[in-house]
Amino acid sequence: MRGFRGEGGKKPPKIKRPKTNKGAIFLNETNRSSQQFLQANNQLPSGQSVTPTQQTNLDHDNPPDLSTNIDMQQTNPEEEPEPIDPQVQRLAEYLQSQNYRRRKELEEKNWEEVYESMFSSFFQCSTKTSTWGDLEKWDHDWKSHSRKQSQVDFCQCQHNQVRLIQMGYIGGSPKYPKTAFSIRLLRLHHIMWKHSAVPISPFSRAVDEFLDAHNPLILVPSNNNESDYAFTPRQWRRTLSSAVNAFREMLRREELLSESLLSMNPIDKMADICPPCYGPQVPGTRADEPNYIVCMDGNFQHRRHEAASVEVPGMLKTPSLFIKPDEVAQMELSMNPALHNAIEGDVRHQFPEERELNLLKFGTSVFHAYVHEWSCQLRYNPRLNQGWGMSDGEGLERIWSFLSPLISPLRYSTKNHRLVALNIRMNHHNDMGKINTDRGKHVEQVMKDSQDVLRALEEQSGLQWNHFKIQWERQREIQLSTIETATEKETREQVEELVLLEDKLRETHQEMIELRNTRRRNRTDAQNRHLQQLPDTLVMLEGEIESILDELGTDYFQNLQGGSEAEIKALIKIKISKSKLYEAKVGVIEMQKRWDQPRSGTRVQHRFKKQMNSKMNMFKKKWISYNNRATSFNSDFSPEVPLETPSFDDVKAFGIDNFFGAPADWIIQASPGLWT
Repeated sequence: MRGFRGEGGKKPPKIKRPKTNKGAIFLNETNRSSQQFLQANNQLPSGQSVTPTQQTNLDHDNPPDLSTNIDMQQTNPEEEPEPIDPQVQRLAEYLQSQNYRRRKELEEKNWEEVYESMFSSFFQCSTKTSTWGDLEKWDHDWKSHSRKQSQVDFCQCQHNQVRLIQMGYIGGSPKYPKTAFSIRLLRLHHIMWKHSAVPISPFSRAVDEFLDAHNPLILVPSNNNESDYAFTPRQWRRTLSSAVNAFREMLRREELLSESLLSMNPIDKMADICPPCYGPQVPGTRADEPNYIVCMDGNFQHRRHEAASVEVPGMLKTPSLFIKPDEVAQMELSMNPALHNAIEGDVRHQFPEERELNLLKFGTSVFHAYVHEWSCQLRYNPRLNQGWGMSDGEGLERIWSFLSPLISPLRYSTKNHRLVALNIRMNHHNDMGKINTDRGKHVEQVMKDSQDVLRALEEQSGLQWNHFKIQWERQREIQLSTIETATEKETREQVEELVLLEDKLRETHQEMIELRNTRRRNRTDAQNRHLQQLPDTLVMLEGEIESILDELGTDYFQNLQGGSEAEIKALIKIKISKSKLYEAKVGVIEMQKRWDQPRSGTRVQHRFKKQMNSKMNMFKKKWISYNNRATSFNSDFSPEVPLETPSFDDVKAFGIDNFFGAPADWIIQASPGLWT
């Protein structure tokens, strides 16, 4: 961590480095004298010491030692690390020390010892006083603007926290508390935190400032040796945090007691969280409706710094909404490796349970479905498939948005504190019910609008809505039947790679001919080296082409109806060449639009010009590839309707919408699926 100094956390001033040799020599002599002075001060006689303030000033007034062998003109002060603040270093060492760890372990152990007796008294008092809201039955601490210091007599027959709860307070430490907070105040903070996630530090400072009016200032001895005052105002953050954790533990035990009295099993607990999935069956449920709808998503924002807090070993508590780590490990070991790999690779098409038992149905979230290709939408978009209702799969996104205020505060908290905070916040999200109400109103409005559209269609066409349903199912089946399978997609990609390799082979061969036609005396060294490497490149490309041809074989082309193997091969290559030519044309048009934008400087125009030249060169190469293949096809097979072979100038003049036409019908019949 970088060092800071002064009000507002300003960085220490940078030291200007001399730019001349004389200045560098003078600075070295000054640093050497300063080091000698520091060494002399370190050898003080016994009984003498340097105050922390003086030591801090010495550290700031002396820059790092500079060697005479360093070129001062080449030294970059921006790259030199700044010194670490000694106070920050001492705090970091203290937090990582064994003494601090033992203190934390002892504190957690003491809290665990008093929680049981605390909860017994807390539950009784909470029940009798309506959670400390009935003033007639509970008014011992009813001074809303009070901050006082008083003497409390404890009895050895009960814990100190029990006595404080009976008075309406919770102490800031498990044993021998010196600070206690009203349970009403803790309840107010808990409710505010659930709705606004207010952190402890600003809340404690705000309450302290609010109570400054007509309340005594509570002072404690100052532990800062650099301070000029013997006393300082008491800080409430740490003790208030401990009291808040204790109050949350009381609420958790109340919930566990309610579940125990109701004899709730795991399914009942899940039904309390999600009644539609885990609750009792209701009349009107269709047979094709899913039993459970599970949304899966990952969030890498809710992470914490491992070294930011000290974990107490053996004290990890897993809240109700989280799964215990040992259960996760046991489930991972019991899973089928093939199933595990399928989930990791996100291969929904190869999910074994769906193929063998047909029990699982996958879907994508509605918001993300529209960026997928049409075949994926037909299969996995909830709006295009039955059984999903109006579920959009965006529930987790809404939860991430609701939990976003906790990202920054929980980065530096312990694991227990982080899990408890997330659990409370998510339980509050489930208990609100506002989202379900708003969602229900939206679904009712969508249903009403859809019924209006169907009635309008029935009036215009004279057909019933069942006719439109049958037409949609028929259209969906036809589209799914024409969509290529994974094997067909892999074969098409291999053919595309074959076409690209053949184009590259032709371009390399043409380049070698042009270089050989150049006079030797006019060739550069780079051209000579390139000419020597071109034969090896040709051999490599020919080898890759032969490898792809061996992988494809002749079965794929023989299974296509309507023409000979050579003719179908040529048609496939022409189709791919034309698609690549179209892509290059789109790239040229897109680049031209960017180039034509106003208010672009000279440098931007120059960069656009270079990019445009590159796009045009690629466009011309793709036209040559298509033109050669189309011309060869017309001469070799003499089709009834020859393929169009427009000139390069004609292709440049074509727009995106009026690009030159597709092949004739007999070509489509000879190679079905190639031109769709």
